[in-house]
Amino acid sequence: MNGVIINMKIMNRMNSKKTLPFIIAITLTLTLFLGLMAPAGAAQIIGQLDFSANPADDSGDGWEWVQLTKTLTLNDLDLAYNGGGGCSTQPAILLPVDSILQLTGNSIVNNTNGGCINVPSGNLTIQGNGTISIDSANSYGIFVYNDVSISDSTTVSINSEYRGLDADNVTISSGTVTINSTDSYGIYSYESVIIINGTVSITSHYEGIYADEAVTISGGTVTINSTDDCGIHTDSGPVEISGGTVSITADEEGIYAEDDSVTISGGTVSIISTDNYGIDADEAVTISGGTVSITAKYEGICADEVTISGGTVSITSNNDWGIHADNFTISGGMVSITADYEGIYADNVTISGGYGQIKTLDSTGDIWAVVSYDDLNITSGIPVKGWDGTGYTIPASVAYIYNDEHGNDINTFVSGGNIALTNIQFGNPPSGGGGGGTGQATIVEGNKPVNTPPAAPQPETNDSNTNTNQTANNNSQNPDTRSDNNVATGGGSNTTMWIIIGIMAAVLILGGGFFLYSKYGK
Repeated sequence: MNGVIINMKIMNRMNSKKTLPFIIAITLTLTLFLGLMAPAGAAQIIGQLDFSANPADDSGDGWEWVQLTKTLTLNDLDLAYNGGGGCSTQPAILLPVDSILQLTGNSIVNNTNGGCINVPSGNLTIQGNGTISIDSANSYGIFVYNDVSISDSTTVSINSEYRGLDADNVTISSGTVTINSTDSYGIYSYESVIIINGTVSITSHYEGIYADEAVTISGGTVTINSTDDCGIHTDSGPVEISGGTVSITADEEGIYAEDDSVTISGGTVSIISTDNYGIDADEAVTISGGTVSITAKYEGICADEVTISGGTVSITSNNDWGIHADNFTISGGMVSITADYEGIYADNVTISGGYGQIKTLDSTGDIWAVVSYDDLNITSGIPVKGWDGTGYTIPASVAYIYNDEHGNDINTFVSGGNIALTNIQFGNPPSGGGGGGTGQATIVEGNKPVNTPPAAPQPETNDSNTNTNQTANNNSQNPDTRSDNNVATGGGSNTTMWIIIGIMAAVLILGGGFFLYSKYGK
């Protein structure tokens, strides 16, 4: 009997040894799988983060608040909130005056029924080397009562139904900013927008960039696509571009300075207006440098005063004049104008320098390259020749052509037979090649041509700029305090990847366990 009991104990111990490797393998697999699940990303926070009413330092999953410096650091934050709609009520994150948003890692802020980040008074600085993705329904993306600045190598991505970025002054000195506003403005400023460097991409329903006072671009890459309004619009101040690369596609004006001027002194500017003017300014448009390319349905440039003194300017108008102005002057640079109607249509035209070509797409001979209702002045030494597209065929001169229905003398370039020219080449390029040929254009007073042109076309009416600016309800703050029912709901966006890795690791460890069992467990 004792022998039987001893043998049973021996068998039990042997069975223990056989199953031990298998148990170890199972334990290691479960441990690794749970460990892999843990770093799948910061847990999602459900609720609002309100730092305006609680001055104490605080931290949570993916965020840290330091009251002394008013700095909110986001590091892989995943925040979801269902706040109240409206311009500035119940945002996902509410910050006090003069706050700093420090970005590290990749953060997500989502409000399914309101704004995402709100500073109801003071300024906001966004900096760091991380990214933030903002998704706002029924409201703005970022609302700042005073000024907002974006710097460092930050990446800010905003998807909103209302204004993407709303502030008194907006300054972007570096980083990457991407805005998609499905039913409003990309950037809306009550004072000015300044872009110094960085990459800015805007897709908007209304203006890509709107500012009450001024828009200044001196560097970086700016891309704007406005589906139903202007690319850049100022209400009472200038638009100034001195550097960088600016590409605008707009349904209405590419650039519109409503009560002021547009100045381009450098950089590369490309404008496509699918249903209006390329550049429209109530006062002046001045181009002294850079490369400017405009394709417009109607007028390429429209302003009281238009001056081109340098740079390279290319204009195509598919259904109107190339340039329409009271006074137009070319004193330098390279200018190429192609228009469905007159290339230049103005009261006074002066060509004192530069070189290029001006032509109309009209083939009847009734619409001309240049029309000046008052004076057409060509400085001595500026050659002008007619151009039929293949060569310089007609020595040109300048003459009074006819009296229109208002009794005004109309000036344009004519051939030796006093026929108005539809294509001209003027000036000599710096290299001396091409150009307008040799010789000086002579001033003559000719007779009315055989083909009397029809009455001058009337300017296209522009009623598209009567949109009433939406007014932000800056003082209607009703912030909720940070919700006590903030709930962690699990891993981040990489959960699936980690599960797959865990399964693969489990298979490897189980295989190893069975190997150990077969080798040492018997």
